[in-house]
Amino acid sequence: MTYPDGTPVTRNTTFEKTWRIKNVGTCTWTTSYSLVFAGGYPMSGPAVSTLARSVSPGASIDITVKLTAPSEEGEYLGYWKLRNTNGVNFGIGDKAEKAFWVEIRVPGASYMAYSFVEHFCEADWRNEDVALPCPGKVSDPNGYVLRLDSLVMENGVTENNPSLLTVPQDVRHGEVSGEYPAFTIQAGDHFRTIVGCQYEAKKCDVVFRLDYKKNGTVKNLFHWNEVYEGNSYPIDFDLSSLAGDSVKLILVVTANGGQNQDYAIWLHPFILRQGTPGPTAAPTLTFTPTPPPHRNAHQHAHAVGAL
Repeated sequence: MTYPDGTPVTRNTTFEKTWRIKNVGTCTWTTSYSLVFAGGYPMSGPAVSTLARSVSPGASIDITVKLTAPSEEGEYLGYWKLRNTNGVNFGIGDKAEKAFWVEIRVPGASYMAYSFVEHFCEADWRNEDVALPCPGKVSDPNGYVLRLDSLVMENGVTENNPSLLTVPQDVRHGEVSGEYPAFTIQAGDHFRTIVGCQYEAKKCDVVFRLDYKKNGTVKNLFHWNEVYEGNSYPIDFDLSSLAGDSVKLILVVTANGGQNQDYAIWLHPFILRQGTPGPTAAPTLTFTPTPPPHRNAHQHAHAVGAL
């Protein structure tokens, strides 16, 4: 109802996003139901807020959340769901499992400080036991990594941004990881990518991770579970907590269970830096996140109440 996808919002500006949600289930949503943050970028929104009134089956409600645009330039996407009185989260779609969202654009000067694709063979790629060649070989049971400059994501959309196909070792809970050379993080740096499975990899079930190594110790920055369900997800992670540190960033993909069609895609992974590039900085590549499906001009959504 407000702030259509991609709306420009000035840095640090407070704004109100409103969705109109229809209850197409059989349970009344009472004031004990809540709106909950479900992932992406929170934009300083509340983690949980109760519904203003009850919503009977067949009725609709306008739900508003107060947010604040981030201080750095970029595109920001936040996911939200509803929560019933039993603590079960539910959303939109035929199975009530998809989140609804807010997507804004904060304008300002920025550039790509580091491309993980352009430097992918400078990384140390391996599974849990052995080093892997770069580029790898398709169907290598030890796991492999390849650069793709054109591919079809699981939603059927063709992407022409440089990407990494990472396939874990062919064992239960197999892994593939790439440890990149040391890189000095600056305040405001963001790690950006879109994660998903390759088209027709219908049994894909993986965990994406971004780790870092500092002084020989490896720590996790974020992880994202992904299965083949028709969506790809933008990741925008603020690296400012590591500002001033020289760290080795590590891309990791792990199979959930047996490795079977776990063709995991990092679409154009890079580090976004605020300001203007110096004379030796890498050129900025076009980065257009694929929007989630089931959206329309008015941001109407349908949800089924969970019992």
